[in-house]
Amino acid sequence: MKVRGFIKRCPVIILLDSGSSHNFIDATFVKLLGWHLDPFNVFDVMIANGGKLSSKGCCPNVSLKIQECAYTTDLFAIPFGGCDVVLGAQKLITLGPILWDFKNHRMEFTVGDQSFCLSNTKPQTNDGE
Repeated sequence: MKVRGFIKRCPVIILLDSGSSHNFIDATFVKLLGWHLDPFNVFDVMIANGGKLSSKGCCPNVSLKIQECAYTTDLFAIPFGGCDVVLGAQKLITLGPILWDFKNHRMEFTVGDQSFCLSNTKPQTNDGE
């Protein structure tokens, strides 16, 4: 499920992907932000088509804002397209039990005593759709 969010006031498209083991950021986006990559934990990532991508390093302690939720997490840089950030199991397991409604593109979870609901918000077109 894709959601809109922000990194340092910069709008980003975030893929919430329970099939990904780690959290990732597009390597091109890292360059655009002018960030330095920490070269620790460089590893190969197997992607859905069976190919491999090599991580370029890690952006530690990145602050993300997704709707009303704020997170800090490490993001590993790999070259990919279609979104700017992938939040995988590395982050999703920290949320505890999740109610994920794929039909309505909603994800609900509770952290402590606060409940959250993330939804796939599509930008409106000129005709209001």
